[in-house]
Amino acid sequence: MAFIEFYNVFGNLELMVMSLVETVAHAMTFSIVWLIRCSNLLKIVINEIKKDVAERKFENSEEEIIYYNYNRISKIFTYGSNVGMLITISLLYFRPLMYLAITNQGT
Repeated sequence: MAFIEFYNVFGNLELMVMSLVETVAHAMTFSIVWLIRCSNLLKIVINEIKKDVAERKFENSEEEIIYYNYNRISKIFTYGSNVGMLITISLLYFRPLMYLAITNQGT
């Protein structure tokens, strides 16, 4: 469906770029979800890490400090990327409304 839209807007650079960005975002999201769902090795690794953290199996205090530092960094990255994605999606879908509002003011 996205390639048909790309073909229909071929020639208008702005619409072509917007179509490609949306298609790439959907493809990346689908592939990551598919990887997480279907990868048995990844499921095993995640379950083992959950068990170790639940049982507080750290070899020493340095390993625990490293784990919590990376955990804090990953939470900051996750929250930041979520905000960035929200802003990007909002701008992507509200931009046509801005053009519509500008063109309607002139009439």
